[in-house]
Amino acid sequence: MTLFKTKVPERYFCLLVYWFFPITLLAQTEPAGGQTNNDSLFLLPAEQFEILYSSQNIRCKNDSTGAISLYILGGYEPYQYNWSDGITTQNRTTLAAGTYSVTVTDAVNTSQTLSVSIDPGISPEPTFRTIAATCAGGAANQDGQLVLASFSATDRYDFSQGATYTGSADAPGTLPVIPADGIINRNQPNPAATQAYTVRVFNERGCFTDVTAALPATSCQCQTSVCVPITIRRLR
Repeated sequence: MTLFKTKVPERYFCLLVYWFFPITLLAQTEPAGGQTNNDSLFLLPAEQFEILYSSQNIRCKNDSTGAISLYILGGYEPYQYNWSDGITTQNRTTLAAGTYSVTVTDAVNTSQTLSVSIDPGISPEPTFRTIAATCAGGAANQDGQLVLASFSATDRYDFSQGATYTGSADAPGTLPVIPADGIINRNQPNPAATQAYTVRVFNERGCFTDVTAALPATSCQCQTSVCVPITIRRLR
C-alpha cells in the first residue's frame, strides 16, 4: 500500500492506493469556505514491473568496452535509474569487467533491482625467453633463439628489437602462427651487447599481449688445446 499526500489550490488530499484494479476511493476535500465535500476518484493501482536487459561483454582483457541496455515492461513512466556506482542513466557503455546493480523506480514508487555481470575479455598470456648463441671455437654462431610458451595453437606473432613493440602488425590474420615448439626464431644473430626483443602475440579475436626478454651477448673463448700456437722443432 502506498500513501500519497498532494496539495492543490485550497484543498488537500490523502489518498490510499491499494493493489486492486480498478478501484474507486472516497477523498475528503476542504474548500476555502470550510465546507466538507466527498468526491469519488478513479485511480490506477501500483503494479510490479519487469526489467529486461541486453549486455555486451569485454572483447579483450583490460578493455572498457562492456555495455548494458535496459528495457522496462509494465509499471508507470517516468522511471528513475540508480546504479550501484552512482550513475543515473538508463543504459551504460564503456564498462570494465565487473558486476553492476541498478534499482529502477517507477512513477508510483514501485522498485525493482537487477544485477548484471560483464565478463572480462580474453587476451593471450604467453611467456617469452631467449637462448644465447653458441660458439664455434673463438667465434659465436648466429643461432640465438627466441622462444614462446603458454600460447594457443591458433595464436600468431610478430616481434621487433627493443623493450617496446615497434612493428606494424595492422593485419594480424596475415602473421605467422606460432610453431608448436614455440621457437619463433632459431637464427638470431649474436648481439655485441645484451639486446631486448619484444614479441606481440595475437589471438583469434585480434586481442594481443606484448612480452619482452633480453638476448645476452655470447663471448666465445677458444680452448687452449685448439687455439694456443704450438711450436714444433726437429731434433737430431
